[in-house]
This record gives sequence, structure tokens and C-alpha cells, in this order.
Amino acid sequence: MELYQGNTPRRKGAASLRFRDIVARAEAGESRARATLERVGQSLGVGIGNIMCGLGVPQVVVSGRIVRGWKFIQGPLREMVGRSMAGRLANAQSNPVRCPDRASEAPSKLRSRAICLV
Repeated sequence: MELYQGNTPRRKGAASLRFRDIVARAEAGESRARATLERVGQSLGVGIGNIMCGLGVPQVVVSGRIVRGWKFIQGPLREMVGRSMAGRLANAQSNPVRCPDRASEAPSKLRSRAICLV
């Protein structure tokens, strides 16, 4: 969010910017929002590549609210994982996987999606 907001201080009383707001702006075509989500994908891809390589983990599941912006995050994430040693050796791919619903979870968490890196 800091990348999107920049170094300008927030106005007093202004609502804080949420991830879903950035995703909505990116879907509406705002270039700065798209660039922010692409940068998120790059950073996440570097981290996931390091985890896969360092721990020898063949799969990583990305889930939660971040998947709302998946169409903007996926490409840069896959590119960065592919550049890692683990990605080059395993030819990592991302596949959408539906998580089972749980009645005990909060309504906002129901029908959430997960992205599985194989």
C-alpha cells in the first residue's frame, strides 16, 4: 500500500486505503494500481522462490485476500519464481484450487480461493 500511496502523508480523517480498493482501481484500469499489484507479485515471487529453494518445498499455497488481485499478481509472480533455482529445476506453475467451505469460518472467509504453486 505504501508503494501506491507514495510518501505523501494521509489527510487527517481520511479513510485508509485497503487492498481491495487497489484491486478495484486496477480492474477499472488505473495504471498505478496495476503497477502496484505487479510489484506485489514480483516481491511475492522472489520470496516464494527462495522458500522453495531453501526448504526444498515443491508446493506453496497462496491464499486469502491477496488472491482478489490474482490476475495482476500471477504473471510477475510466476516470472520471478521461474527465475529462481527452484523454478528452473521444477518448472513451477500456478493452478487455481478451490478450498472447501467451512461453516465455522467467518462469512468473509467462505468460498475463498487458494493458488497452488506446483
